[in-house]
Amino acid sequence: MSSSRKREIPFVKKLESSGYLIKPFLSNSQLKIIKEICDEEMKFSRVIKRGQTNELICDNRELLKRQSKLFDVLKNVGIVELFQSIEGLKLDIKSLNMSIEKTKFGVSQDHDIFRQWHVDTFASHYKAWIPLEDINDENFPMKYLPKSHLITFKRLFDEWIWSFKYKKGDYNINAISNQSRRANINKKFFYEKKSINLRAKAGTIIIADTSGFHRRGDGKTGSERYWLRFGFRRSPFIVKFN
Repeated sequence: MSSSRKREIPFVKKLESSGYLIKPFLSNSQLKIIKEICDEEMKFSRVIKRGQTNELICDNRELLKRQSKLFDVLKNVGIVELFQSIEGLKLDIKSLNMSIEKTKFGVSQDHDIFRQWHVDTFASHYKAWIPLEDINDENFPMKYLPKSHLITFKRLFDEWIWSFKYKKGDYNINAISNQSRRANINKKFFYEKKSINLRAKAGTIIIADTSGFHRRGDGKTGSERYWLRFGFRRSPFIVKFN
């Protein structure tokens, strides 16, 4: 799909402008089928422990190894066409870096690098999630700062400064080794005030440009979040000036 054709699609234009999008996607019957497959695949998941928070993950490698029928089902419901309309390039269902993730959250004061404001990369990089259960204020919805993915002269300067820190290895914040760029501590209040919670019903799709500032939101101890996650990278040369 050409870039000019892509920009004619209203939801793509909205996504490119705000940096995020939530839209209906699966029917109830499609959601039921996909959730049943995911429940079965999660028997082969691995566990990642972060304090008292446990994450069960069945990643793309495991799904490919098992030749999961999830790939065919998602292809049939139009996930590839949806992402191609955003990317403007031909994609393959097996290259979407898909994973099934179920997180049971521990106490809110658990040390969690994902609760720090950050960007994943300097260039446009879309992540998408299909909640298999509702995402609400209890199960730690993602917080996103609208339009923070857009290029400004200040953003270019900040990225330039960050490149020197990265080269020196000076990207450890609070003794955390993480290569994504953290927000300046003086900006955190502003980010909290201007950000939104990406709440969504099961079967909808959440898409966010993670070159914009975001973090894991707040929620209730003991709550669970269950979703499908996808990642795909846009061309770094796509212009997105403010």
